[in-house]
Amino acid sequence: PTTGTDGGGNISIDPLFCNPDSGDYNLAENSSCVSAGANGSNVGAFGIGCGSIHIGPLWYVATTGSDETGNGTDINPFATIQTAIDSSSDGDTVLVGSGTYVENIDYSGKNLVVGSHLINFPDSTDLISNTIIDGDSVASCVTLSGELIGFTLRNGLSNNPEQGSAIHTSGGKIKHCLIKSNYGEVAIAAWGSLHCENITTAYQYDSYDIVSFDAGSIHVINSIITNGFSYYDIEPQWDVSYTNFSGYDYPSNETNIQENSFFCNPSGGDFSLGENSPCVGTGENGANMGAFGVGCGIINQVLNVPADYGTVQAGIDATIDGDTVLVAAGTYVENINFNGKNIVVTSSQGTDNTIIDGNQDGSVVTFENGENSTAILSGFTITNGNGSGSEEYLGRGGGIFCINSSPTLKDLTVAGNQTETSGAGLWFGYSNSQLVDLVISNNSVVGEGSPAGGGISINYNSDLTINNILVVGNEAVYGAGIELWSYSKPLLNSVTIVGNTGSNGGGLLLSGGCHPTINNSIIWGNSPHEIMFGIVDQPDSVSIYYSDVSGGQDSILTNDNGEIIWGLGNIDANPLFCGSDSGDFTLSENSPCIGAGYFGANMGAFDVGCGPYNFSPTEFSLSEPSNNTQLTIDESNMNDGYITFSWGESSDVNGDSLYYLMRA
Repeated sequence: PTTGTDGGGNISIDPLFCNPDSGDYNLAENSSCVSAGANGSNVGAFGIGCGSIHIGPLWYVATTGSDETGNGTDINPFATIQTAIDSSSDGDTVLVGSGTYVENIDYSGKNLVVGSHLINFPDSTDLISNTIIDGDSVASCVTLSGELIGFTLRNGLSNNPEQGSAIHTSGGKIKHCLIKSNYGEVAIAAWGSLHCENITTAYQYDSYDIVSFDAGSIHVINSIITNGFSYYDIEPQWDVSYTNFSGYDYPSNETNIQENSFFCNPSGGDFSLGENSPCVGTGENGANMGAFGVGCGIINQVLNVPADYGTVQAGIDATIDGDTVLVAAGTYVENINFNGKNIVVTSSQGTDNTIIDGNQDGSVVTFENGENSTAILSGFTITNGNGSGSEEYLGRGGGIFCINSSPTLKDLTVAGNQTETSGAGLWFGYSNSQLVDLVISNNSVVGEGSPAGGGISINYNSDLTINNILVVGNEAVYGAGIELWSYSKPLLNSVTIVGNTGSNGGGLLLSGGCHPTINNSIIWGNSPHEIMFGIVDQPDSVSIYYSDVSGGQDSILTNDNGEIIWGLGNIDANPLFCGSDSGDFTLSENSPCIGAGYFGANMGAFDVGCGPYNFSPTEFSLSEPSNNTQLTIDESNMNDGYITFSWGESSDVNGDSLYYLMRA
């Protein structure tokens, strides 16, 4: 090798030529060669030819910068991340301002830190969402050999199953990044050791989010990995902890979870965590998992039965307030209890196709823990219950038992249930429940003593609101249709109570200071009474408006123990159901209940369901009428719109002449 003498004043440093690529070897103003020669002269052939050239170690990028005139300083940044990387050296940092950078960046093997301003403001996680590397569906967003901090990576593309669509790395670190909506077999392809910290992968169009290709070590902590992990050929050394991920449990660790992350609004791009996310506070030392913190309140979910949970009760048990249990069509042989949860339990295919069968093993449905009106049961047939009630109220509520709770019940059929004491269909105590669009039919109280409330039993200061329900074919000794007890004051609107059979109060029985208000309703064909008051000390009363009551006011048996408030608009006329024998209680076109309710509404639970009612002809004879007999021929004894008269006698048996006067 050549040897020489260091005579002093020599340097070994980038001379900072102005633009050597274009042949300009003048010195930059901040070149170390300026005035570094003998007697203060410049080193080299040329003098100063341009201003200062930025030499790092901190390089700035902003959407307002320029790759042509920028120099990577904070006051004159570059416009692209790649230009800053190309200008940097190992150990440098590229600091990227908020904005969207449509490029595919390559660290070119350099050990760099490329980060958003999250580096300087670690609590401002909105910088992750606002600093975006968009791969433009051209190639991987990032080819990584150093460290990446605080970005959203999206629209990366790889058609090579061994190339990452979002990140392709030969060894690097990814921190506080959101990786979403990239396209390829693999989102992050690791061809070397990989460290991931507080990253979130979501809405990926890939098979796996992180795949190891060379058996290196994979270290992931405090992260959310939606599509899980995999490897090729040789399994790597997994070091995954405090992470929520899906898929096969390669990185076994008791600190990991596999649950719904409850993002606030992922379809809208918000991957912050709901207040009830299992990722909140469950990371290392109480940190959150994923790139973001809590960004919204409780996130409710829909739990599918049987797809997610095998039984309705299992679905209920997994809920929190505000959730929905959605039940597919089928018959579910079980007895369910809302257990104090204000949730929606509903069916996807309606009452005819979704049945909860109590198997004669207690009340089919129970509310007993203070559920309120946001606890909703809808879309089921409730059947085959045998009322268990509760320890204090045994033998009550065959179909539904409700104590100290006020749920909303709608679109239900409660049929074929029984109980020993009261409320074969439904039993309420201390409740202000809302009932809407129910059919309550063929329920029976079968016990000894004073069995009451075949359809519904309403007790103990319960002020239910009942709209559009049919109570039909129920049986009980007392109050076969509806029983009211102990200061209950329900409001019944558009209710049809028909064909219920008992010994006392076939339609309604009031006892113990009750006062129902009945509007726009039909009470018809109940046996032995449409409405009956009890004989206990506290008097009862009933207010009735715009309703059709068989036998009118005089049919109500008060037992001299209360008051009837017979309001406006009440009638006593056959409601002309379309087909009561077949269970069709819609109204015929010529029903007197059509438009006879409040403000022209119909009376009863149903609207018009058929054409005019056809009356059967009435038997009568004109052969030997008594003197001055008057026969009226109208719709009550005509069937087809006309009638034919014929007679052969003009005198009666006494020889008196007969005169027939026909008047139209």
